[in-house]
Amino acid sequence: MRSDTLGVTSIVRGLRLKPNSYESLVNFFRSNAWKLIDVIRCWLKLVYDTGLAIHSDGRPILVGDGVKQNKEATRMPCVKRMKQESEDTSKAENIIGHMFGGLGILIGNSVKKYCLPISMTLQDGCRPILQWLGSEFQDDSHVTRLVREACQAALTLGKACDLLMDRAFLSVPALEAITEESQKAKSEQPLVTLITKAKKNAVAYEQPQVEYDENGKIKRRKGRPAKKGKRVEINKLFTSRAKDFITGKVEMYGKMETVKYLCVDLLWGDGLYQMIRFVLVKSSNYPNNIFACTDTTLAPLKIISMYSWRYSIESSFKTFKQVICGFGYRFWSDKVPLLKKSMSAKETVDRLAAVLDKKSQEAIIRTYKAIEGFVMVSCIVLGILQIAALLFTDVINNANQRWLRSFSSSVPSEETTLAYLAGSFQRIIWVMPNLAITRIIGSKIDEHINEYDDAV
Repeated sequence: MRSDTLGVTSIVRGLRLKPNSYESLVNFFRSNAWKLIDVIRCWLKLVYDTGLAIHSDGRPILVGDGVKQNKEATRMPCVKRMKQESEDTSKAENIIGHMFGGLGILIGNSVKKYCLPISMTLQDGCRPILQWLGSEFQDDSHVTRLVREACQAALTLGKACDLLMDRAFLSVPALEAITEESQKAKSEQPLVTLITKAKKNAVAYEQPQVEYDENGKIKRRKGRPAKKGKRVEINKLFTSRAKDFITGKVEMYGKMETVKYLCVDLLWGDGLYQMIRFVLVKSSNYPNNIFACTDTTLAPLKIISMYSWRYSIESSFKTFKQVICGFGYRFWSDKVPLLKKSMSAKETVDRLAAVLDKKSQEAIIRTYKAIEGFVMVSCIVLGILQIAALLFTDVINNANQRWLRSFSSSVPSEETTLAYLAGSFQRIIWVMPNLAITRIIGSKIDEHINEYDDAV
């Protein structure tokens, strides 16, 4: 419905609301009457109850990753200088903006899969605010916080989940966070099974060798028992064990591929030495890859296939930015220390931490809360579009709401679904005036505006 991306202003314009609705909406996002964690849990349960969640061996599949957004703002909390690691040449190497951690759940059918966003929270530059709030995430990095949020999502669902992440999340702190959250929940098995990639220079260890005496008893040596065995440079196994690779067929990125793979279980992580299943893959269409999984019972081909589903979160991020305009918020506070472009990331965070006045801290917290609330509402909007596309495929496709040169899938995209709902909005209000949402919007509409002049 929005014709621009000016945050709350766009909502007022798109729905033809009365001018005083602007202040009401701003106060809503800054309000203490709601908590983000309660919204996330409620949204996740509603999504799962649709029955559209994809499972692997009875486990829902979560997908997590980070996303950065430019914000040329001088009084917006958590805005800081950061470096972009993306290989996309259209993205600047250095930006000033926000860093979010996004978590989604895989939904879909045999035709199309979506990564439906269940949460997206600020995860960089916000440590002082988290300390003021006494948050459980105040000491976490981006990696460990996103892993902990995935564990909490598994608790909300009451099921152990698979978690797909990129290679940056294969770290000792991430694995320790999974163990800590599982122990805290008194779960007999890990709350999440991490499936990710390993870096090309990854090093692991074989299990320590055990020596026996003539009587078949274990030989005891001086000192503590060995925790690890022989050092293994995983990337070198592509050549040293080339004859041991097995040929198989697997679905990758929607296509059947013939691959050669080698599966090895090794101890990984300095000081941790957790048993990890590594799957080395050779393919004609993709370079040599090393996949890693914390579940050593999971079939190698399933690990390869499941990791390819991780890319769905990248598609969701793209739609979230370009179609939903979910990062279109413009909340700021004059209590936030002035940001100068010459400031380093550390200096920006230190200046925020130096704010000691309680009223100023509360004003900054409300602004921080409004930003996350706006983004969360945008996540729900995108999720509703994805659910509608799956449940009402024929209705949307037969509506001919807009011309499409070609169809990439029989299931409509989020953008096509958005065009259908925007075009049907007036009809929905007229046909179903007794719905709670239509009554609320109807009571707020400015009667002096008779047409949706700025609606798309």
